[in-house]
Amino acid sequence: MKTLGMLAETRRSDEDNNFLLLRLLGALLVVYGHSFSLSGHDQAPDFLASLDPMFHTSRLGLFIFFTISGFLVSGSFDRASSVWAFLRNRALRIFPGLMVCALICGAVIGALYSTMPLGEYLRDHHTWQWIRRTALASYGAPDLTGVTFRNTSLPKAVNGSLWTIPVEVRLYLLAGFVGLIAFRRTLVATLVIAALVVAAWLGALPMFVAGGWFLILSGMFGLGALMYHNRNSIPLSWGGVALLALIAWQSHGMAPFYYLVAIATAYGVLVAAYSRPVRLPRWVEDYSYGTYLYAFPIQQMLSDAFPNLGPHGLAALAIPLALVAGAVSWRFVERPFLRLKARAPRTTSEVVAAPAMPTQAIEAAPRQAVTEPTA
Repeated sequence: MKTLGMLAETRRSDEDNNFLLLRLLGALLVVYGHSFSLSGHDQAPDFLASLDPMFHTSRLGLFIFFTISGFLVSGSFDRASSVWAFLRNRALRIFPGLMVCALICGAVIGALYSTMPLGEYLRDHHTWQWIRRTALASYGAPDLTGVTFRNTSLPKAVNGSLWTIPVEVRLYLLAGFVGLIAFRRTLVATLVIAALVVAAWLGALPMFVAGGWFLILSGMFGLGALMYHNRNSIPLSWGGVALLALIAWQSHGMAPFYYLVAIATAYGVLVAAYSRPVRLPRWVEDYSYGTYLYAFPIQQMLSDAFPNLGPHGLAALAIPLALVAGAVSWRFVERPFLRLKARAPRTTSEVVAAPAMPTQAIEAAPRQAVTEPTA
């Protein structure tokens, strides 16, 4: 039986695995799940929440994102020439798109929906505090002054999805810390990461000032990292996914249920990632991050304009618009900055580990060879 490590080494390109598809799926699950609350129908459960009210489709989308991120970011540290190169690459992945989104949400969308006069709104220090804190992935950005959306359960939120970004950034720092103390030492990495996952699920984790889903998602990132560091010992099997899912379902109503769901989901994500590749059209690129960044404000504006859409109507309109926004973000913001990663010098170990691809091919390639996603 093939192991995760065997396939991870031979299927590093998005052409040879399903990470691109899974990232897009994760983003679309978040859009669909949010449509129930943002359409003003938050009492109507989606298909997953009808099975368990604590686990709806938007949370499944985040589980997918954070598992993939933990797995790929751990590999990124192994291939980086230095800690500085690792942190630079993470910053190039997350901050350019986030900064542009923060500016658009704060200075444009917020201005359109604020009850304040335009000039007063743009001069208000709370406006620029929100933009600055959001762009820098800080906790606790205040509400934008006077901004209100109708027909939604979150009328003051311009972009409620961005709460996950500070979590992701702090997890990058933790991944760098683990990489430093356990570089290519599987047992040490396993023990440290397992301890951090347990700490997260018990409600205590360094650098995290809030609990709840902050820590649950941190645990998913940790599971992805654990599977990366033990990839050579983990067999990939859909039968294993079915067994873990059955065990989790049998524990429904008991304390371990959500932890078992998390483990089954994380393993299932990586089995799906390295199963037979689903061939997407060549024009499909990594729109997932931009889709995630812009879907929430798009849904808020649609709900405000069309109060009778309902959750499925809102999802039907929001999904294509969010994908377009994601494509624009990828083409004009994210991809130009990610190309700086390809131009950076690499060590001999990186050249051996990475697939051979000349600079011209990197510039012309329609898809990024290895792209660590964010939630």
